[in-house]
Amino acid sequence: MDILERNLEANSKCYEDPSLGYIFLINNNTDIVAMTKGNELGTLLGDDWLQKHAEKVWHYHTQYQNTKGMMSPTLVKDFSSQKFMVWKDQRCMKEI
Repeated sequence: MDILERNLEANSKCYEDPSLGYIFLINNNTDIVAMTKGNELGTLLGDDWLQKHAEKVWHYHTQYQNTKGMMSPTLVKDFSSQKFMVWKDQRCMKEI
């Protein structure tokens, strides 16, 4: 499991945008916890391991929230007006 975790950490660094790396970590660690909980592997790893990794997911979520403002501008289509918008930060959008 340690090797898997190190590989996930390394692969999360491949994204230019740190927030995408945190999404990658949240998704994969959530799957690991869900797949190990309630089966023989979860029993072998123990409740402390499961709790620690569930807390890791919340840590990555917090880190993601802290980096959201650093996301590069993203085109978002406004279907009601058929115009394109650029996401500037979490509070405003600029029409282009």
